[in-house]
Amino acid sequence: MKRFLPLLLALAACETVISIDPPDYDAEITATSLFTPDSVWTARISRTIPVEQAGTVDSPFLDNASVLVWEGDQLIDRLVYDNLGAGIYQSQSGRTPESNKLYRLEVEAPGYNRVEAISALPVAPQITELSLVLSERGAFTTWYSLRFRLKDSPDAAFYSFGAYLVYASDPDDGGDSEDIQIEPLSMAQEDATWQCSYEDALNPVQIDSDGGGTEWCRTGIMTDRQFRGMERDFETTIVPRYPEIVREPSIIFYVISMSEDYFEYQRSLENTDYQDPFSEPLQVFTNVEGGRGVFAGYNSSFSILDLPDQ
Repeated sequence: MKRFLPLLLALAACETVISIDPPDYDAEITATSLFTPDSVWTARISRTIPVEQAGTVDSPFLDNASVLVWEGDQLIDRLVYDNLGAGIYQSQSGRTPESNKLYRLEVEAPGYNRVEAISALPVAPQITELSLVLSERGAFTTWYSLRFRLKDSPDAAFYSFGAYLVYASDPDDGGDSEDIQIEPLSMAQEDATWQCSYEDALNPVQIDSDGGGTEWCRTGIMTDRQFRGMERDFETTIVPRYPEIVREPSIIFYVISMSEDYFEYQRSLENTDYQDPFSEPLQVFTNVEGGRGVFAGYNSSFSILDLPDQ
């Protein structure tokens, strides 16, 4: 038996390496178009890349695709590559999406399967009342109450809103009169009529009225589940901060009506930001059949408000 011991030890030390070839990877077209009536039809067209090739491919963008926009059986527009190398295809006719219509995007490119996606453009949000009131003035901080009333539209179920501070430098203080500053404002969520995240908008979080911590965020999200087909009042607090000497400080307030596709896409992006690094990878929402990407519409309304008591 002892004479076999060296052989057994040698066999135990051997390592068998088995080479496994990965399965063939079929790249797919990725089409992304977030459309709004404020801009001409635009889409970014690229291809998917396997993980092992990430960082080694010169460009994932496609410059030889056929990109068509349809409304039913009617061809609305043919998007043309802009030759800037970023996969952007744009309308050459100057056409823009129209509210309350259902569109279909079709993309074909040599060597890839044809893809398509369908989405609607909701009507612009209807803000029936809007006010900005000085609520508290401190030594270094001024608080304002922002209130608005939103009328729900039959073809819109998802909304978001936010505010920007806009001001110009005072030329008498050495500033450039053309130096316009635009800064997003944080908003206090003080009740459950709206939420600070897309996920919470679907599953509203109750606000602690007994002194719980107030959450601040730059985008408010809500659905029409509690006011479908009706009007509802919303309120928040903002605290704009800017240099002591400025000209014409004001607030740009906006509300966005989102298609369900746009809402789900933004929700999936939000979830990837909050993902546990030890959990399974989350997939970004796609409604593109035969490929990847998103085709989704949204609409918006803007108002400019002067800061009271300036």
